[in-house]
Amino acid sequence: MHLRTALLGFFMVAVSTGVGCVVHNNPGPAPGSTPAATPTAAPTAAPTAAPTTAPTAAPTPAPVDDPNADIADDTEDGPAVAAPLPKQQPVEDPPATQGMPEETTAGAVEGRPKGLEAGAPAAFWIWRNAAGVWKVRTTTAKKLHEFRGRVKGVQKPIGKVRASRTEFGDRIKRGTGGEVVFRFHTQGHVDGFDFRAPKDSCVRFDLQLDSGATAKKVHIGKDAVSPKSNHFVLCPAK
Repeated sequence: MHLRTALLGFFMVAVSTGVGCVVHNNPGPAPGSTPAATPTAAPTAAPTAAPTTAPTAAPTPAPVDDPNADIADDTEDGPAVAAPLPKQQPVEDPPATQGMPEETTAGAVEGRPKGLEAGAPAAFWIWRNAAGVWKVRTTTAKKLHEFRGRVKGVQKPIGKVRASRTEFGDRIKRGTGGEVVFRFHTQGHVDGFDFRAPKDSCVRFDLQLDSGATAKKVHIGKDAVSPKSNHFVLCPAK
């Protein structure tokens, strides 16, 4: 009887003081509810490569209006010739061909002649390039030949002149009439000179190969046409 009363009293004290009880302040999920999903990071887009652009070709130099402007090197000429020149004769005004010069088709002079290369048969090669520079070249098929002539602007005088090799500095000069006169011996190489002329002016040529008038050995423009005479006029394209 006393033991029952003591136990009952202890129980009442424990309940009133909270001894041995665990209280949870965070209630669990309600029955039947779905736990919230953990948010996931959005995927990162792959970096876009910068667009590539095709290389731009170098523009063709525009023709220069100034006939006295410098004449630069270009890719039409091969490497400089190092071999010495054969013995040269004094430069004199060559004899002028009598009569009126042959008139050729305007624009026939445009473009480098096909077939021009070192070792080609003895000949003159004449053209006007995209930059407006006139070019006179000679070939010899590895044999010694003499090239003579005179070149003169028709409407306006010729301007700047540039030899293809420094040894020709005294082989090409101004004649008594203001024209360009030349005389040189060469062998086995492509030689000659460049010059400028006003874009609206034609140019007259009077050429001799080994002191002879050989029109068939003159090749003009991209089609390498030959005149009927060694004394002729060339005009740029309109």
